[in-house]
Amino acid sequence: MRYRLCSLIVMALIVLQGCAVTHPFHYDKPDVSVTSVRLVNSDSLAPQFEITLFISNPNDKALPLKGIAYSVNFENFKVLSGVTNQLPTINAYAQEEIKLLATANLLSGLRLITKLLQTDTLSQVEYSLDAKLDIGTLLPAIYVNETGKLTIGPS
Repeated sequence: MRYRLCSLIVMALIVLQGCAVTHPFHYDKPDVSVTSVRLVNSDSLAPQFEITLFISNPNDKALPLKGIAYSVNFENFKVLSGVTNQLPTINAYAQEEIKLLATANLLSGLRLITKLLQTDTLSQVEYSLDAKLDIGTLLPAIYVNETGKLTIGPS
């Protein structure tokens, strides 16, 4: 009896090892860039923005996006954020433009404006986009962070 149990465990481990080699749970991080941000009409008190992301899939397999949680920070103030589960699958070695709806955090926005008004020499504003891409229950989420600087005022 003990011999059969050990044999079954060994065979199960071999099968699982074979599955891990033929179907690795790994995706290279997709390239994500913000191509536009625009104010949209909203029924709520908080302003809403449409953020357009351009996502490139550098993998040899499709990227089945199940959901995304995202935020946009300016000068370390979380100004915009949102979530959605209405996303396409991005084919292997393909790219897709995705439109997201983000809600503004009024208090963080006011803090940002106050900081900008108090700083006379500020000519650039640092921003960051943080996104968590969910690609399924068995696969780990992909975290994306894009940072940069926006020039304000005359160049």
